Amino acid sequence: NWIREAILKSPFVKSNANFGTSVAIFGNSIAVGTLSDGKGKNFNYNDIRVNNMNTTGEGLGSVSIFENNNRAFDVVNLQISNISATEVSLQWDKPGGIAVGYQYAYDVGTTPPTDCEIATTVGDFGDTSSGFITGLTSGTTYSFRLCSYDSTPVFSEGHTFTITTP
Repeated sequence: NWIREAILKSPFVKSNANFGTSVAIFGNSIAVGTLSDGKGKNFNYNDIRVNNMNTTGEGLGSVSIFENNNRAFDVVNLQISNISATEVSLQWDKPGGIAVGYQYAYDVGTTPPTDCEIATTVGDFGDTSSGFITGLTSGTTYSFRLCSYDSTPVFSEGHTFTITTP
């Protein structure tokens, strides 16, 4: 059930360079190779030069490195526990990277907020890997979203869940 998030396209290679001849994926990084990029130009950014020592400048390949920063700091392994009439306990793994804090948002009902900035209730856990959401009402269904954010702040897509308090 994959969906396309982005098109990977190197700005450094010409159309017949065979971009994508080799691909390697590790975590949130993708390396995409080309067989030929033209005239042996020097590259900047995250490109790594592969030179076959051909003095004509033809047949030189390259590798472009792409990173998905939208996932580099998302909430990992969210655990929901200790649901009582008035609070719920959350715990997650901090993935590292660029996350500087975690924010939650929730509404009454079965539809979670679309993001962590707009909801009936919004709160901030700060730079931690657990927290309690208090002030809930017994016998009520709540839908939550927990997001991480960077220093900008840019928020991750976050994770959603729904509970009904006893």
